Order: sequence, then structure tokens, then C-alpha cells
Amino acid sequence: MLPPWLMRTVIARDSVLLLGGIILYKGLGKIERIIPSGWGKFSSLLCLATVILTLILNFTPPHRPYPKTTLWFAGWAALFIAISGVHYLLRGSLRLLQK
Repeated sequence: MLPPWLMRTVIARDSVLLLGGIILYKGLGKIERIIPSGWGKFSSLLCLATVILTLILNFTPPHRPYPKTTLWFAGWAALFIAISGVHYLLRGSLRLLQK
């Protein structure tokens, strides 16, 4: 099982990105291609690794809700999710200011 706070972090970041896209569209009248950042790709990699690790650990005894390894991966994933969210917000803000 994944920690609920990790899922909330992912949903919060994606909600902010969606809201940012709407603001860009309203502010610019169009949205040009949004290029994924390295931070976003790395946070996705960490999330995927956390999910895979959790699945593996759920099939091996002893079954604990959140083994230390899962929490370690989830913590780093949450950190990089936050970093990528801030990075996307800064990039979007710069686009609006350049208008």
C-alpha cells in the first residue's frame, strides 16, 4: 500500500499544473507546446519506482503497511514532485510575464 500523503502530493501537483494551464490559456489566448522538464521526468521515475517497489514488497513476507524502504522512496518522490511543480509554475509565470 502506498502512503496516502504521496497520492495527495501527486494529485495536488497535477491539479496545480492543470490550473496553471488554464491560466496560461486565459492569459495568452493560446498555449504553445509545453515541454516536459527533467524534474518532472525524474519525479515520474521515482513515483514509478515507488509503486513497483511497493508491489514487490506486498508479495514478500513480512507484510507491513509501509516498510522503511517504501517510505524512503516515497519521501524522495514527494520531494521531487514538489520541486517539479514549483519549476513548472515558474516556467508558466515567466511565459505570462513575457507576454
